[in-house]
Amino acid sequence: MKSCFRICLAVLVMFASVFAHAQTYPSKPITFIAPYTPGGTADLLARVIGKALSDRWGQPVIIDNRVGASGMIGTKMLAAAPADGYTIGLAVFGTHAANVGLYPRLPYDPIKDFTPISLAVSAPMILLAHPSIKVGTVNELIARAKAEPGLTYASGGAGSSPHIGMEMFARDVGIKLNHVPYKGSGGAYVDVISGRVPLIFDVVPTALPHIKSGKVVPVAVGSPTRLPFLPGIPTVAESGVPGFEFSGWFGIAGPANLPNEILSKLHAGITEALRSEEVKAKLIDAGLVVVASTPDQFSSHIKSEIRRLSKVIKDANISVE
Repeated sequence: MKSCFRICLAVLVMFASVFAHAQTYPSKPITFIAPYTPGGTADLLARVIGKALSDRWGQPVIIDNRVGASGMIGTKMLAAAPADGYTIGLAVFGTHAANVGLYPRLPYDPIKDFTPISLAVSAPMILLAHPSIKVGTVNELIARAKAEPGLTYASGGAGSSPHIGMEMFARDVGIKLNHVPYKGSGGAYVDVISGRVPLIFDVVPTALPHIKSGKVVPVAVGSPTRLPFLPGIPTVAESGVPGFEFSGWFGIAGPANLPNEILSKLHAGITEALRSEEVKAKLIDAGLVVVASTPDQFSSHIKSEIRRLSKVIKDANISVE
């Protein structure tokens, strides 16, 4: 009887401690791990959300760029952090989905080792062509690729979203294209803009400056609907490839077993920030589409993307070696 009483008392004390922690959370700075270099889309999102949370809660949100191994170094750090709400991080297309199909062993489990908080934004992909190949529509591109075997496309690296996205497009429309990988999008665009490698299927945030300069021709977007900031560009789906959809995405997660009370506070703060006019305007200006999902929706999205991307990677024999 005494043993049972002690166990019940210990459980009550534990729950009381968790509740008290949740009531005062956050009472110290929060670390926000961004597993990519400063200046990119992931870094921008982390800083915009981090500032909004800091303004809301009165605690610093410190952006920690932990770069390397296709985002796996920073992601492993997030998985190993205490589940107290004081370390959160980005969970994105590469770290939590594509890497599963690209690497035989990950230093973390993208499902078991994290608490999904929200799918924050999507980064629509856009198919671009150099003006020299005179391609302005999906059908024109298909015809050109069939008439000219060996047509090339660029990407920022093997296994990147532009690489996987273009292979998925080529598979779905029944064409063969030759992949030319670069070490980052900067080098890829040098050759795309010169016409040396005439095609690229890239995320809109990176592509926008080149579209605005007129140096590339926007052919179609991979999003399910047209983009409000590029209303004249049709989707791939409406261009004769029904059901096609391919976008990069960025979410926010914590370590596994984040207490529900802390998760609720983080989710509320993050989604309110994403829906605020100031934050939304900054993200739209960067070519991103705000999603602000629930934790369960984000969890389902990660699982679905792992299945989908792993199949594309296997079908196209994509390798990072």
